Amino acid sequence: MSTLVYNLAQTETIDQIVDALDADPDRGSRPSFQFKAIENFPHMSVRDVVRFHENKEYEKTTHLDSFGFEDYCLIVDRLPVEKHGILVVCLDFDGAPDALRMPVNVETGMALASLQEFNTDWLENREVAVTAEEAALRPDHDFALYNLIPEFDEKDEESGLNVFEAITRRLESGMELICMKGKENYSDRLRPMYVGITGDGKDLKQIKANHVAVAKEKGLDSTFFAVLDSQWKKEGLLFVRLAIEGNDEDQFRHRGPKTGELLCWIWTGLLNWEEAKAEVIMEWPQEAQHPLAI
Repeated sequence: MSTLVYNLAQTETIDQIVDALDADPDRGSRPSFQFKAIENFPHMSVRDVVRFHENKEYEKTTHLDSFGFEDYCLIVDRLPVEKHGILVVCLDFDGAPDALRMPVNVETGMALASLQEFNTDWLENREVAVTAEEAALRPDHDFALYNLIPEFDEKDEESGLNVFEAITRRLESGMELICMKGKENYSDRLRPMYVGITGDGKDLKQIKANHVAVAKEKGLDSTFFAVLDSQWKKEGLLFVRLAIEGNDEDQFRHRGPKTGELLCWIWTGLLNWEEAKAEVIMEWPQEAQHPLAI
């Protein structure tokens, strides 16, 4: 079993990175779980590299067969790795790629070995940060989810939450609900991704004008946020990027199980904003359909 490490950042220390991942002093009789570096990806985004891997293009350029490579890959996309870690990509998180940032160390190498050998699953890894070093590579700010539907402050009898809170929880857990065949279980989440905000703006224009101040007050991401409005059921959730930090203001809508992941994927680096806008909608399977599912 081996895992490919894509050197997207073109760092000259790629060999040291590979060695750090595979330096298990307690391997004993277990065969080496090798990491193999693959180079030369100028002008490609992380998503491009993921598609390259999904299509097994590496077979043409590395003369490696596909055994052991298909399910996961690692991407060095941000430097220094001591600060940003390495991007660990799961190619098929129940129908969609997913990614985490993890430290460049032997513990990450062993986690990949455990995944490839089916001793643990991806859902377990994405929900549990074992060390402070791992936790530091998860999103450091939650995202605001604004509610423009006043009646959604009423209680939902099934969950005991008000409707807006129930929608927020399901939004955060869309892909997990697919994995769990629609069974709701929020108790094991490492942390929420969205902070629901209601009554803080009468319309989208006011929300945009106030968001930077709200984000500063509540410790939220100041650039990106989401809005639940009257079009949520038919058109999906509205995502907004403000014109700060060198960005142009922009917005788009998305619906389906992947919707709640999009801002986290942008933060993690799996997608950029334009790729998130173009992300294909995944329909809810029968067992996970719900009246409050976006």
